[in-house]
Amino acid sequence: MNEQVVPNVAGLLADISHRLQALESGVSAISQRMDVSDELQAESVQFFVNLHQEQQQGFSMLRQGLLAVAEQFGEVTVNTTTELRESIENVLRDFGGILHRTGNGLHSQIHQVKQTTNLVLRNIPSREERIRCLFLVQSVAMWDAFADVYQRMVDEPLFDPIVCSLNVSQLGSSSFSGEADVSDFLKSQGIPHLRFGMDDSFEALDIMKSLQPDVIFRQQFWEGGVQPGFQTGEITFARLCLIPYAALIIQTHEDGPQGADLYSPAWYDQFFHRMTWRIFCENAEMRETFLKPRRHDAGKIIVSGYPKFERLLKARGNGQWPITERGGRAYRVVWAPHHSVRGGLGFGVFDRMAMEMLSWARSQPDIEFVLKPHPALTQGLQQAKLMSEEQVREYFDAWSSLPNCAICDGLYGELFDASDLMITDGISFLTEYPLFDKPLVYFESGCHVPFNALGHKAAAAAHVVRDFASMRAAVLAYKAGEPWQREEERTVLKDALLPGGRSSVDIIIENIAEGVRSERNAIRSAS
Repeated sequence: MNEQVVPNVAGLLADISHRLQALESGVSAISQRMDVSDELQAESVQFFVNLHQEQQQGFSMLRQGLLAVAEQFGEVTVNTTTELRESIENVLRDFGGILHRTGNGLHSQIHQVKQTTNLVLRNIPSREERIRCLFLVQSVAMWDAFADVYQRMVDEPLFDPIVCSLNVSQLGSSSFSGEADVSDFLKSQGIPHLRFGMDDSFEALDIMKSLQPDVIFRQQFWEGGVQPGFQTGEITFARLCLIPYAALIIQTHEDGPQGADLYSPAWYDQFFHRMTWRIFCENAEMRETFLKPRRHDAGKIIVSGYPKFERLLKARGNGQWPITERGGRAYRVVWAPHHSVRGGLGFGVFDRMAMEMLSWARSQPDIEFVLKPHPALTQGLQQAKLMSEEQVREYFDAWSSLPNCAICDGLYGELFDASDLMITDGISFLTEYPLFDKPLVYFESGCHVPFNALGHKAAAAAHVVRDFASMRAAVLAYKAGEPWQREEERTVLKDALLPGGRSSVDIIIENIAEGVRSERNAIRSAS
C-alpha cells in the first residue's frame, strides 16, 4: 500500500493548543478584572478564580496530551491514522472527565454566588418605610391560610401586600397549569393581583425582583409542585415566611414504628424550611417538632396559632350548600377523598368505595352528597394506574348527573357549615371538620404512614371504619339521630388546635413588623 502523508496534522494540533491558551488567558483576565468591594463581589471573584484554576488543569492536560500525540506521530501516514485517532480519543476522554468534574463544581459555585447575591439584596435597606409582602398563590383551597393575614396588611398602613397568581403541578407532574383558575378566584374575592401564568417562570422572577419585596409567602414548602422561578433557591432575595396550609399530623415511613412521635423530614425539614426567615406554627408542641432536626434557629419558629382554623370558624353560621332543596331539607353529607391511593402517604381509599358510593347515592335520594375531592385526586389515581384522566372525568360526570349529588372545589368553610356529616379518608380534614362540631366518619385505609401525636388525637376524635358497609351503617345511624359519642376526644383535639389567647393574625403581623424594622435599623446603623 502506498503511504500517503496526511498534511498539516501537527499544525492543526498546534492551532488547537493556541486556541486553548487563548481561552485560558480569557478566563484568567476575567478574574483579574473583578473589583473586590463587598461580600457579593468577593464571592464573584472567588467563583472566577476557582473556575480559572479548575479549567486551567483541564486546558493544560488537553494541550500537553495533543502536543504529545503530534510529537509522537510527526508526519502521519495512512497506516498510523487509526493509532492517531485512538490516541486523540483517549486524550479527549480524559479531558471530558475533567470538564464533567469542573461542571459539577461550577454548578455548586453558581448556587453559592446566587445565594450570596440574594442575601445582599435582602439586606439592602428599603427606600420606603412600608413593608412589602408578596403572596404567591397557586391553590385556591389553600388561600384560607393567607386570607386574614393579607386583609390585615391591606388595612395596616405599615404594609404593602401584593398577591400573585401562579400555575401549579399536582404531585410534581411535569406540567404546570391552573393560574387562570386562581386569577378568577381572586377576582371574585375583589383581590387585585399580578398574573404570573407565563410558561417561563423566570420572567415572573424578574418582575418579583423589581418589586423589591421585604417578605415572600409561598403556599407550599414542597418544591415539586412549584415552577422553577418560584423555587426556594431563586426567592431568597426576600425574607421567606411559612404559614402552613394544613395541620401537620403525620410522620413518614422512615420515622419509626407506629405510634412513635419522631419528626418527619418531609414535613418539617425541606429546603424551604431551612431557608425561611419565619415559620409560624400552630402550637408549642409543633414548634418542638420543627426543632427536632436541629437545623433551624429556634428564634425563627414562632407559635402563632393557625390562621386557617380561625378563618374556618368565621364560616360558622354562614353555610352554603351547592344543591338546591327539592321539597324539603335532605340529610347533607360531604365526601372528601384523599389523593394518596395505593402509594405515597397511603391514606386514599377512593378505589375501594367509588363505585359503591355512586350506587348508594342513586338509591338514597333523601341524602345529598357533595364530593369534595383533593385537588390532586385525578393525578393520584393516574399515578396508581387505577383510572385514566378520561375515566375520572367520566366518573365525575356520572356523579354530577345525579339530582342529589354535586362536586365542590376551592374554599370549603361555608360548605362544612351547611353540611350534617363528613366521610373522609384523610388528612387535613381530620383536624378541620371537627371545628364544626359535627359527626366525622373516617375510613381508615390500614396502610398509611403513621400519625404523629396530633394525628392520634384527630383519629380518636373521629368515628373510624375500615370497610364500606360499616361506613354506610354509621352514616345512616347518625342520619337517624344517633348521638355523637366522642365529644371529649373532640374537645381534646380542639384544645390542641386552638390554644386560645391572642389572634394568630395579630401575632404574625406584629412579629413580621418588629423583625423587619429591627433588621432595617441594624443595617442602617452599620452603614
